[in-house]
Amino acid sequence: MAKTTINSELAVTQTATFNSDVSIAGEVTVTGTATFNGKLAAGSFQLNGGGVVDIFQQYAYEVPAVTVTSGETYSVTFTATGVSLGDFTFTQTPDGQNDDLISTAYVDAADVVKLKVHNVNKNTDRATTTETWGFLAISFV
Repeated sequence: MAKTTINSELAVTQTATFNSDVSIAGEVTVTGTATFNGKLAAGSFQLNGGGVVDIFQQYAYEVPAVTVTSGETYSVTFTATGVSLGDFTFTQTPDGQNDDLISTAYVDAADVVKLKVHNVNKNTDRATTTETWGFLAISFV
């Protein structure tokens, strides 16, 4: 895919569509409609006059093999430098894990993310396999 590079700020006040990966050196302000049909990299985002999305941060953590008792939750914390209380944190249970295991993650303290893996099966213990789980944190300022 082609790449568009903008070496300044970008303000979208009406409608804009980008059909390439876009890299922007400064802030992105959107008060109209912006469609990015590719990857977007920018310092921060201002959305429709609301809060500023300051940063998207990706993290990975290798979760060891554990057994999650039926109906119970396994929790683990890990260092994620740069996250703050109030940041939105997303994760998805990796494909190789049992379908009875669901996960969620949240910022537990500055620079710390807590992963919780819940076994929704009320009758059977489920083992996780050692695997690297991915996380996305979004900070608003």
